[in-house]
Amino acid sequence: MNVLIVAEDPTQDYFILEPIVKAMLKALDRPNATVHTCRDPLYRGINHVLGTDALEAILRRYRGMIDLFLLCVGRDGEARRRARLDTCEAYCAQFLPDPRRTLIAEHGWQEVEVWALAGCTDLPTEWSWRDVRDERDPKERYFDPTCSNDN
Repeated sequence: MNVLIVAEDPTQDYFILEPIVKAMLKALDRPNATVHTCRDPLYRGINHVLGTDALEAILRRYRGMIDLFLLCVGRDGEARRRARLDTCEAYCAQFLPDPRRTLIAEHGWQEVEVWALAGCTDLPTEWSWRDVRDERDPKERYFDPTCSNDN
């Protein structure tokens, strides 16, 4: 199985997404799956990666080589993000007529960095998951406080 992750920031998010996706596939009895993050073409930012032109270009380029496309973005506090991802999935289906190939879109709540935090066993005891998930900017507050705009 060949998996291609389409991330809103592939230069950073692959550090988080690739190990998580590999672990998920191993748990699903697919330990030999090949997992890569799309960097060619290189799109950055939520509006670029969710754009139909970008998605179409990626699918046309890789559809013969990839079994599963995973579109992974942050929710970023956008209540309608799931609906937009559903629209992306429906749009992309037309470029993947082979039923053995598909695109699944998912969003991290609020950021994909929270997925990495979920796998940690040594988080500060004063953190509550409710607070982490409710935070609009958990990347800056919990995952990497040094990148906060408050500094």
